[in-house]
Order: sequence, then structure tokens, then C-alpha cells
Amino acid sequence: MLTLEEERENYLVVLSKNPKDVWTLLRLGYVSTRLKIYEEAKHAYETALKLDDNLYFAYYGLGYIAWQQQQLDLAKNYWQKAIKINPYYLQALFRLGVVEADSGNWTEAVNYFQKVLAIEGAHIKALLWLGKCLNLLGRYEEAIAPLTRVTALKPEIEFGWYQLALAYAGIGEIREAVAKVKEAIRLNPRLPHLYDKLAKWLWQLGYGQQAETAHRQAVELAPNLGIYWRNWGLALWRTGRWQEAEEPLRKAVELEKDNGINWYYLGRVLYKGKKNAEAKTAFAKALELMPFHQASKRYLNLLSKT
Repeated sequence: MLTLEEERENYLVVLSKNPKDVWTLLRLGYVSTRLKIYEEAKHAYETALKLDDNLYFAYYGLGYIAWQQQQLDLAKNYWQKAIKINPYYLQALFRLGVVEADSGNWTEAVNYFQKVLAIEGAHIKALLWLGKCLNLLGRYEEAIAPLTRVTALKPEIEFGWYQLALAYAGIGEIREAVAKVKEAIRLNPRLPHLYDKLAKWLWQLGYGQQAETAHRQAVELAPNLGIYWRNWGLALWRTGRWQEAEEPLRKAVELEKDNGINWYYLGRVLYKGKKNAEAKTAFAKALELMPFHQASKRYLNLLSKT
């Protein structure tokens, strides 16, 4: 089997003899793209389109290069040209969905993924992305069907179980959410965000000890991420264990000193513990980082009177 470099050399030889060989131009565009020789690939695709402007694959290839170079609007334009020629071109439809999703245009992304699935109902990636986008839109009930299909077709994909857990949590089915996220953890026990979510839902179900264990697992896996320490501290604080909450919240501040929310919640715990001087410092820092945070301002005013 030839290497990509050898294939490229062969295509260049053919084109030196017959520069209008459309098939070879397309193959050169594809191989050069894989080798990241983007200018050569673009030239090959553009030359092919001059010979035949109905080559949807060439438009797709140009879109892929633009996407690799972070030219998203240009990429979308090329892919839209591809599906105008061939409305059933799955790769272009799927890529358009991904670009829209990554840009936060989740409704547009849903439309593209649904078009993909109308053509190929078992397209795993489209099912996953559709479920994720529906979750992000708060359309949790709609997300359950595609994500359940993912877990049936590819039960080894932990992301499908995680997104399904989010969908169930979104409709208030917390026990189902716990069951699904536990399956995701079984498949990949090294992802801290899974334990963080599990902890949140276990607290909601009243399983405090299990929730604490999950929080500990999250911070053990990602000890340098303040969000997991903060979430642990907040969970303790909200269940009335504000003294125990102080340590993880201090750790969150230590790790993310420029995060105003961390300072605010640390201030709340210190205020509760009547550590007024430290609380005042924490609220002042929170207000410095979040000048319009009214709660920090209110507590700072209270402390200024003591």
C-alpha cells in the first residue's frame, strides 16, 4: 500500500501530463489536505471546479480546508454549495451542523443533524450531536430519544450515557440521571465532570455520604480545577455544613484567584463563621472582579457597619 506522500507524487506526475484530469485533481486535493499541504489542495479543488462546477466533493474539500484554518463562514459557504448540488451529501450536512453547534447556533445545528438522520437514521455522531444540542436548548424530552438510540447502538460511548443523564435530569428524573451517569463512569472512570454531576444529583436525592465521595473523586481526578472544589464547598454549605465548606472554597480561591464567584462564596462562609475581617476581604475581591455584583456589595455594606 502506498503512503500518502507516494500517492501525492503519483498524482502530480499524472497531472503534469494531463492537467485536466478531474478525478486526479480531486484525489490530489484529498491527499494534500490529509498531508496539510492546504494551498496545493485548494488549487487542485479550484482547478477541478473550473472544469466542472458540479463537483460537490470539491466544494466539501474547500470547506474542510477553510474549517481547518478557522475560516468558519467560508467553510459554511462551501458546504452549502455542496448540498445545493447534492442535498443528500451527509458529510457536508453533518459538518454544517457541527460548525453551527460550535458557534452556539444550536437550533440551526439541530436542523442539520435532523437532515442527516432523515437520510441515515443510525448516524451515531449525528444522534450524539442532536441530543447534545437539544439538551443545550433545554429541549430535554426531545433529547431522550436520540440519546437512548446512541446507547443502544453504541453502549460503549460514555458521552452518550452522560448526555442522556443530563436529559433525564432536565425533566426532573433524577434517579434515572444517576443511573445513566453511573454507567458513563463505569465506561470511563477518569472523567471528573461525571463525578461532579453525580454528586449534585446524589445531594438532591438525599444521599449525602455518597455525594461527598463523588465530590472527593472529582477533586482527586482534577485537583487543579477550582470549579470542582467550589461545587463541593457549595454542596456542604447548602446542606448547613458551612464550617466544613470553608476548606474546599479556600482551595477554589487558591486555584482560581481571578474568579469572582469563588471569592463571593468564600465570603459567605466566612461571614457565617463570623470571620468578619476575612469575609470583608473576600467580598471586596469579589466586587473588584465583578463590579456589578449586588450581593457582594450588600454584604460588604453590612460588614462596614460592624
